[in-house]
Amino acid sequence: MRGRKRLLAGLLAILMAFAGLSLYSMKKNAAESGDYQYVVSEDGASLTITKYTGSGGAVVIPSEMDGKKVTSIGHGAFSDCIGLSRVEIPRGVIEIEDSAFSGCSGLESIKVAEGNGTYDSREDCNAIIQTETNELLCGCKNTKIPESVTSIGDYAFLGCSKSLIIYGFPSSEAGRHAKENSITFEIIAPAGTSTRQA
Repeated sequence: MRGRKRLLAGLLAILMAFAGLSLYSMKKNAAESGDYQYVVSEDGASLTITKYTGSGGAVVIPSEMDGKKVTSIGHGAFSDCIGLSRVEIPRGVIEIEDSAFSGCSGLESIKVAEGNGTYDSREDCNAIIQTETNELLCGCKNTKIPESVTSIGDYAFLGCSKSLIIYGFPSSEAGRHAKENSITFEIIAPAGTSTRQA
């Protein structure tokens, strides 16, 4: 019995030591530049934005900060920034974590810079689409979902405006998503007109 308790105590001590090292490493690599808080990657050449602290408006996320490439936008990095109206993602970003822009109810425009090999905003859709999978990861109240989108992420419209309307084509993934989530859906007609469906 005593041997088992000692073993458990030893394992717990090892786990706490590892947790402490990880926390120390995160604090050591954490930094701030302008309106952004970030963590430097292990290679020291790139970084992840962990928090946007600005007031919003039209924001162009920088491609570099303090001489390091911006390659990732962390979980909830821009969450609940209700003053954010427009955002542009740089071409070097290769990872956008869940809920990065959740709760940004004033967001009207989302654009991924041309030349990004991981994400795109095809057809001026006002959204972030994962290029390889055709999954829409993040939208806003002016998103027009292209026919090429085959799936929509669970958090794509989390915390958007209460009067959210999504636009898409008949019999598309957009219509299915709107129906399942009780979002007003407006059909994009070929002639440029639209038909609203509750």
